[in-house]
Amino acid sequence: MPKQPSSDKQPLFTVERYMLEESVGYWMHRAKSSLSMSMDQALMPNDITHQQAALMMRILKSGEGSVTPSAMSRDFCIDVGAMTRLVDRLEKRGLIARVRSEEDRRVVKLMLTGEGRTLAAKLPELFVGVLNARFNDFSHAEVDNLKALLRKIADNRETS
Repeated sequence: MPKQPSSDKQPLFTVERYMLEESVGYWMHRAKSSLSMSMDQALMPNDITHQQAALMMRILKSGEGSVTPSAMSRDFCIDVGAMTRLVDRLEKRGLIARVRSEEDRRVVKLMLTGEGRTLAAKLPELFVGVLNARFNDFSHAEVDNLKALLRKIADNRETS
């Protein structure tokens, strides 16, 4: 249940003033979709999506065999079925492998293959190029402020 504003604070949003095309959610969705499309276009020569690339980079950064599909579905805010399909596609391409944990055979961990590791190492450069192009009119302070505000929104969701 969302937090209610304290009785002495006026709500930021009201039904009377609400317009979909001016809502925060609308513009966050538009910004995310636009950025995702730019990432997907930059990744097209590698035949992967930005979400697939993000998963591969997360596996590389976290260390081989420390990432589970269930943890990634929570982190990426997608359901387990969508994560399974994402992993299936990357596994079919030979970029990642599912490996059973030696400590608990019920646990599946994700590892990059040699080809996947090579590609994952190249991905940050592509992401940085897209981000620099999309944020070229922003200052460092504006980007830091944007990230802080987005974290605040995400944290409010988790504590409400």
